[in-house]
Amino acid sequence: MSLLKKISLGLLIVFLGSNSASARVLWKRSLEPWSHFRSKTARPEKTPPLLQDGKIYTVSSRGRYVVLDADSGRPLVKVMLKFRAASGLLVQEGRVYVGSETGELVCLDAASGSLLWTYPLKIIDISPPIIAGEFVIFQTGLDAVTALNKATGQWAWTYQHHRISDIAIMGMSAAVADEQFVYVGASDGYLLALRGQDGGLAWKKQIFSKGNFRDIDAGLVTDPTTIFACDFYGEMAAVSRRSGDKYWDFQAGGLARPILSKGTLYVASRDGRVVALDKETGLKQWETELEKAKKINPDTRLLTPALYKQWLVVPNLQGKIFFLDPTTGKVEKTIRLFKSISTPIQAGDDSLYLFSNKGFLYKLSY
Repeated sequence: MSLLKKISLGLLIVFLGSNSASARVLWKRSLEPWSHFRSKTARPEKTPPLLQDGKIYTVSSRGRYVVLDADSGRPLVKVMLKFRAASGLLVQEGRVYVGSETGELVCLDAASGSLLWTYPLKIIDISPPIIAGEFVIFQTGLDAVTALNKATGQWAWTYQHHRISDIAIMGMSAAVADEQFVYVGASDGYLLALRGQDGGLAWKKQIFSKGNFRDIDAGLVTDPTTIFACDFYGEMAAVSRRSGDKYWDFQAGGLARPILSKGTLYVASRDGRVVALDKETGLKQWETELEKAKKINPDTRLLTPALYKQWLVVPNLQGKIFFLDPTTGKVEKTIRLFKSISTPIQAGDDSLYLFSNKGFLYKLSY
């Protein structure tokens, strides 16, 4: 068999379920010059593809900014940057905001990829940024929350949380914001509410205290009254947006951001379980073990779930994608990709988008 045919076969999806229904690769695109020698572990992708307004935005681990037409995969913008991405990106009002491996928050023109401004941080651990009013807001690995003018990059305020432990791993929680406050999780299990205009502290509560690693690394989820957060140790909590008081907690959590839909919170836990919880009470609706606990290792860690058509889709770092019934937790299908992945899947109305650690962006239909 020729090398080309072997590569083509390797890019096909191998189905592990018993049902004969299949998924289709609608298109795949290499975001940069591809090499057989590219390591899938030495420089994994850190920036999930962002689906917005019919376009896919991403910055590759080797510093290429790419915008694709989501329907056809046709490249719209392809620019080589002078930095590599170190965080998830944000696109708003024609601008792209992303943290760089050189320790800066960077703002690009979304249509051309040209550099508009940078803000030096002297630290490479940067959370995915958010927009709150006139500010772009992010957190660093030193538990400092900073707001910059989103148009100019001019510093507005910084709040420094003085953590009670020097032990912190894996990353930072992306903040969430409403009209008054910015909510952010810290590396020592504290949840903070800051005033959006000046960064003043409204309240802070230590909602996680078990174990050595209490980092709130997964993104926060909110509804009108409640913040839902989980820590690396493996605990989930619901707290009041007004006061930070805890409503309930549950032993499931980790690095994957939970998702909320129609009163149900779906949690991909660090021990290989997926759990559905009632958002009001924290009571378990169902639980499914996707990976046996004794076999858990970093390569089988679950990534953030996504709701797609009639399924709850849960990927792991090895490229496995589990399709679950969101009402029962039953695994209806499991597929595995040729390449490993390290960024969450993006779900559209009729397609899934995922970024392999070999620099390929896939569009799948299932």
